Amino acid sequence: MREAVEKVLGAEREARAKIELVKARVAELKSSIDKEAETRIAAAREQAAITLRDALDTARKESLCALENGQKTARELADRWYAEREGELSLWAGQVLDAVLKTELEKY
Repeated sequence: MREAVEKVLGAEREARAKIELVKARVAELKSSIDKEAETRIAAAREQAAITLRDALDTARKESLCALENGQKTARELADRWYAEREGELSLWAGQVLDAVLKTELEKY
């Protein structure tokens, strides 16, 4: 009987020791997995930041180009508008100047 109890107690101790070994191994694996996950997350964040920075740089360049093209077009349109109306504007300017001079002369 005593031998049977000792066998059972020995088996229990052996089972507990195996359970502790498995728990320790699980803890090591969890730690390793957590470190690997942290490393991958950090790398993904860094890659996302690089991608975002590149996209932002591209958008800035495209918007600057669009702005420059818009300014060029606006200048061309303004120059064309002025060229088409230059004679008329000069005439009006002369008329305004004459009216101002006449008004000033009438004061005296």
